[in-house]
Amino acid sequence: MKKGSGSFLFWLIMLFFIGLGVFLANSDSSTPLKKHGKSTYVKPSITRNGTFRKGHYRKSYSTDKNAYKHQQQSKSYYQRKGKYLRKKKSDS
Repeated sequence: MKKGSGSFLFWLIMLFFIGLGVFLANSDSSTPLKKHGKSTYVKPSITRNGTFRKGHYRKSYSTDKNAYKHQQQSKSYYQRKGKYLRKKKSDS
């Protein structure tokens, strides 16, 4: 056995783990999921009638079947309670 083969093996293993770490960092499984609520841009266009349609951002919406129900419940809660407790006006 050669005198320097132990350090060569050590550096070879270290290089393997560094390469594995870089590979896992760039893989799609480690990237976060698409953010919910990101809007998309709609390019300006011309309609069939020849009128110009301005470009705008289209707001994304939830695909959850209970989203509308939850939105209405939240809206009614804040209309009844208020976001912060409000002091009621007293007659005195």
